[in-house]
Amino acid sequence: MKKLLSILAVLGVSAVGTTSVVACNKTESNNLSIVNTIAAPATVATANPKQVTKAEIKTALEANVLQAVQGVVKTATAADFQFDVYQDNKGESLTTINLEGGNVEVYVQITPAKDKTVVIGKSGYIKVTLPKIKVDISGVAVTDQIVEITAADPTNVTKDELNAVNTYATLVSAVLDAIKNKAPNAGASASDFEITNDCNEGDYSTQKNVKVTVKAKDKSPNISGEFKFIAKVKAINKKVTPAG
Repeated sequence: MKKLLSILAVLGVSAVGTTSVVACNKTESNNLSIVNTIAAPATVATANPKQVTKAEIKTALEANVLQAVQGVVKTATAADFQFDVYQDNKGESLTTINLEGGNVEVYVQITPAKDKTVVIGKSGYIKVTLPKIKVDISGVAVTDQIVEITAADPTNVTKDELNAVNTYATLVSAVLDAIKNKAPNAGASASDFEITNDCNEGDYSTQKNVKVTVKAKDKSPNISGEFKFIAKVKAINKKVTPAG
């Protein structure tokens, strides 16, 4: 009997010891080390896409960092933690980044706010890829353009014939040059925008002023917005190739 009690005593100690070790290795449910991803913002509002400041980056990230922390503690608020942004995963300080030329990776670390215990510990350096900022083309100016289109009857030009203004090579080239002049690092191309005009059918045998609108395509990764300018449009007779 004594022997049996001795065996049970040993087993009891072992069980307690095992339980104790498991408890020590368990990560607390409110520990920020659990956070390993932060969603990237759709865009970063900035006064200068070439020199986006840390403050502007943090403002863009605030909502997504809060969402990540609430994945640890659902009731957490922005007052319960603080975070900073770095150049790399070693904590290299960051001042500004250039988001005009392309996406930029930054690293975020989250810690509890001073004297707050809603969350504890700290996160690692979490990588977030900030999206390239589309350059707003509003206000772009295009030099005077003279557009010469062909028509079956220059005194009665149709809407279809007037659509040729939108793809007139010299005009398209001038528009692209004007956009690149404003945003040389945006990487814009003619596929980033569309051109329309307000031409009415009628007599274009002499030059008429036409309002041209240039609008960035919604899916353009490089530019946004639109601008307008005046082009001088004239129609000439289509050349007819003689038969035979």
